[in-house]
Amino acid sequence: AQNISLLQALDLILAIKTQTCGTRAKHTYSYLVRNLSQWLHDHNYQNLKPADFNKQIAMLYFDYLITQKKFSNRTYNNHLIGLRTLFNSLVERDYLDFNVLQKLKKIKTGDVAICTYTPAEKNLIREQLPLINPPLYLAALFVYYCFIRPAELVRLQFKDVLINRGCVLVPAHKSKNKRNQAVIMPDFLKDLYLAMDYDKQNPDWYIFSNNFNLTPGPTQIAPTRIAGAWQKDVQNRLEIKKGIYLLKHTGVGELFEAGADARNIQMQMRHASLDETQIYLNKFAQMPSNSLNEFYKGF
Repeated sequence: AQNISLLQALDLILAIKTQTCGTRAKHTYSYLVRNLSQWLHDHNYQNLKPADFNKQIAMLYFDYLITQKKFSNRTYNNHLIGLRTLFNSLVERDYLDFNVLQKLKKIKTGDVAICTYTPAEKNLIREQLPLINPPLYLAALFVYYCFIRPAELVRLQFKDVLINRGCVLVPAHKSKNKRNQAVIMPDFLKDLYLAMDYDKQNPDWYIFSNNFNLTPGPTQIAPTRIAGAWQKDVQNRLEIKKGIYLLKHTGVGELFEAGADARNIQMQMRHASLDETQIYLNKFAQMPSNSLNEFYKGF
């Protein structure tokens, strides 16, 4: 361990993470190591030993991320958190006595504005997307009504949809929060599901498969396949420059505006606590309500 460089140690940790982490985490860790490695090379630190990576050098690197790479505060903080995890692994393997990145503080970030789809954009999607790409439209409804993330959607199998009980199970091993939970499946979503004969599919097949086609199949696909299909058929073809996950914000906002109980919204969002949901809903409380349009008359 004394003869190995920081770059070699990080490559070793990255190789371990590649074997033990999910696809998304592997890409993130590879990105973090690639950025730091390039900076170390550019500043002649390529032979630096792990123990010699001190706070001063760390600060130089993170100052570079702000001044040269133009990282936002939030991106900066995510970068710091990710590298802390990698350096913790160096400590566990005795390449370091302590994690110097723990001394660096995160930067304060402001509230992220909630972005939603407008009624006109929703209407266009509702009218055109079923004709262009029915499976993608179904995926959109799962996000809009059930608040299921694209990364979770690609893991869902037909056996997870309990059509007779009107709910969708999100098993712990398929969920971001690693808990077994169920969400309500509204009638409009159930009707479309049945109209597509999805209740007659192989229970072990994935609802969204076959790469960008998103048709049922036996193979799990990457979440980027849903994002890619959305970019092609909605962002480019329909010229609505918003991502599919904003449909979650839209659905939550409309429930909130319609007066839905915060506890019910919490259960549908699968939040661990009501406080977590309330923080989310407070952002909508700061936005003007679309219902005001009903009161405006012609000038």
